[in-house]
Amino acid sequence: MNDVEVVREIKLLIENLEGITSYIVSDHILNLLPEIEGKLPEDKSNLIEICDQFLSLSEQEQLIFIIGRRTGIMAELKDLYNPELRARTETIISRLGIKTPKEAQEVVQKIVENFI
Repeated sequence: MNDVEVVREIKLLIENLEGITSYIVSDHILNLLPEIEGKLPEDKSNLIEICDQFLSLSEQEQLIFIIGRRTGIMAELKDLYNPELRARTETIISRLGIKTPKEAQEVVQKIVENFI
């Protein structure tokens, strides 16, 4: 699955968790959205909102965040709105010649393989 599909799956999982008390954390370097962290059921709506924030981005914005996160330039969604971090990420995208989400996913796959 690509990063967008994974975020959809995480959202679906969180939406369907009922009747449990637990803590969800997304603190591994391979996780796209490390800000997904909270106690269930209290933080359920906030966790879903984080997923929705990413999913509501245009494909281009998703691409910028994915590459920014995967290259270690961006740590959280809010970093997408930091002009310096965004410019650094856009430079990498340009240098790599990434124009589509599919091309981005190929780069992401190579980055993830290096972590494993």
